[in-house]
Amino acid sequence: MPVLILTIESDQSTSDVLDWLLHYKQPFVRINLSTSVAATVGLGEYDRLTLFIEGEALPVDTISSFWYRRGELSFYQHPTPAGRAHQEAQQLAYHLQAENRSLAQYISYVLDGKKSLGSATLSGLNKLIVLQKARQLGLGIPETIITSQREEVLRFRQQYGRIICKPISEGLDAPCEDGFAQIFTEELDAAFVTALPATFAPSLFQQRIARRYELRIFYLNQKCYPMAIISAGFSGEVTDIRKPDAGQVTRNVPFQLPPAIEAKVVSLMTNLRLNSGSIDMALSMAMEYVLFEVNPIGQYSANAAYCNYFLDKKIADFLLHD
Repeated sequence: MPVLILTIESDQSTSDVLDWLLHYKQPFVRINLSTSVAATVGLGEYDRLTLFIEGEALPVDTISSFWYRRGELSFYQHPTPAGRAHQEAQQLAYHLQAENRSLAQYISYVLDGKKSLGSATLSGLNKLIVLQKARQLGLGIPETIITSQREEVLRFRQQYGRIICKPISEGLDAPCEDGFAQIFTEELDAAFVTALPATFAPSLFQQRIARRYELRIFYLNQKCYPMAIISAGFSGEVTDIRKPDAGQVTRNVPFQLPPAIEAKVVSLMTNLRLNSGSIDMALSMAMEYVLFEVNPIGQYSANAAYCNYFLDKKIADFLLHD
């Protein structure tokens, strides 16, 4: 019985796990964004679900386990009939996309019912819900507001001093004329906040946390695999370590979370119905553990490589064993 993997072509982590499946002589089927997929769904007495992957039938009841790594099922999109008015053609295209989304949601629902790692259904996690649940479970979070009013931001900065701004949803990473445009976390000084328009698009602002260490934690099946990122010249003043000028990272080392903190992280992931994901935390200068966000997909290759966690093998073992 094959393992089914939904991913994208460029994801090296997927290929590394598949190397282990090949080593174990475990059959698998990999679906990328460019893979041609069709489906037949039967409900009622004619109860079955069969995927057709590049024309080959794969009954879902023959799948031993499922790994949602990233991406989505890409079904055939019927071309918009020629000669239709632009608005009518656009509405038809939206309708056909909605039809495909509904089918993909049902297939994800069925696959989630099998032994599975990750979930397309849960891949778009809401950051605000995560922060609220983390606080309810006793994890530290930055003081946070979402507002579209300059006066609210001024009051927030007056109360908490240094503040940052970051996306409410996923960050932007889009091609542009000179390369790629990215949104980073930025600190906002008094002059910037004062110069804001009276109203603007809803934006997320947080108290700036001075950090002793950045912590990247990969979570897999009730276990945490933490890595501390120590940068040359890192003194807690770096706002976003992803930025090119954030200081050269010189050490990525294994880290042991206190048992009480790890237990709360496990409780959070269980509450979010996630059995894998990447967690951004920090140990503050005040020696407090602070959670920033959870990424249900996330990268884990650095944790595996620098900390000898052998996560590719652990993921393959999870998919293989009951």
